[in-house]
Amino acid sequence: MAYTFADKPRMCPSFQELWQRYRNLMGGHYASGLFLVAVMLTAVFLLIGTGLDNQRGNIARVKLAENVVRLTEAARGEILTLSLTTNPDLNRKARSNLLETLTKIGDAHSILVSGDRILPTKDLWYITAPGELSDELEQIYFGTTAMDEQLQQFINGARSLASRSNIHFDDERVSQVLNLIDRILPELERAATFVEKESAAEFDQAVTTFSTLYVVMLLGLLAVAQMVLKPLVNRLENTIGELQQEKDFTSAVLNTSQALITVTDQQGEIHLINEYTQEESGWAKEELDGTNFFDHFIPEEERDTFKDNL
Repeated sequence: MAYTFADKPRMCPSFQELWQRYRNLMGGHYASGLFLVAVMLTAVFLLIGTGLDNQRGNIARVKLAENVVRLTEAARGEILTLSLTTNPDLNRKARSNLLETLTKIGDAHSILVSGDRILPTKDLWYITAPGELSDELEQIYFGTTAMDEQLQQFINGARSLASRSNIHFDDERVSQVLNLIDRILPELERAATFVEKESAAEFDQAVTTFSTLYVVMLLGLLAVAQMVLKPLVNRLENTIGELQQEKDFTSAVLNTSQALITVTDQQGEIHLINEYTQEESGWAKEELDGTNFFDHFIPEEERDTFKDNL
């Protein structure tokens, strides 16, 4: 028994066969093209939407880092007010403001040192998702300066001052807390600057990603045109070519026929006349196109009868 290549078992279908199966499943070139374009545009939209959300989260992180610096400076002002004022109302207001400020500092700082990504919403900036702290920021918060530990000492010390009924500027605890603020503020500002640099770098990376997606989308559209539209155009060209051949063949038959052939519409308007008819009648094609057949070829007294019989 002869054994040929065609008898060998096929391990997997070719790309053309897979494409043909997919096209048959989708119902033809039109549906396939629309489906591929829809999938491609949806993927690009989702990727760009995710990137934009990340950028909004980076903006929120920058604001959060800057707020920690601003709130720490505000806490120092409230501590000074507590230690210098003798007015009970001012003292009470300063305590309330100090406690509220310390709570905001603690909440914001805990998010920053966790490395979690911030998911911006309409009303809140503290919705987070798991993330990772960069090595540089980890060094700032937990490195040699132990800024995270010093910030916690400052918060605890300031809360202790706010819980006391009377404090004075020359109190040793006041001096300790103010000295802690002076030490940690430069580190907080350095951390805020680095967060801003990281956000700028991620923004540049996002721009590069969006540009790449744009190029990929253009290439995808070209691929869709190659796989879907080109076969349709080829089929249309072939059909037009076949129709032109049929027309040329019909014209050749009509013009070589030794018979009087004229084609009219229902009203008798001439649309085609062969060469033999032109020769026998003496009328040129240009003179007869669009005119009435009966007016040229049928005597006036016989036109009605001829039309009825026709």
